[in-house]
Amino acid sequence: MATSLTQCPPLGFGGKYYHVSADGGSCVRTSSYFGDKPVMNQGVGYSVVLGFGAFFAVFTSFLVWLERRYVGARHTSEWFNTAGRSVKTGLIASVIVSQVTS
Repeated sequence: MATSLTQCPPLGFGGKYYHVSADGGSCVRTSSYFGDKPVMNQGVGYSVVLGFGAFFAVFTSFLVWLERRYVGARHTSEWFNTAGRSVKTGLIASVIVSQVTS
């Protein structure tokens, strides 16, 4: 019986992402694309996340300000609960009761 050598990687390309397992019988893909090294510093990652969050918060506030100034829209709690649609009082009350009791 002829022994078959495991070709690692299976298709012959991308060899730096594969290695032969300890028992020598199978080809295993590495766990990380970046070689288990972080791509960026943790502080940079937090800065990116917080920066995008702050940007979108300011941008959304600016859009609301523009709408209030030039369109004259009023944003009340009723507007928020009904998503800007005109809904009768009974339906709003039933939604509030169902949210409180569930």
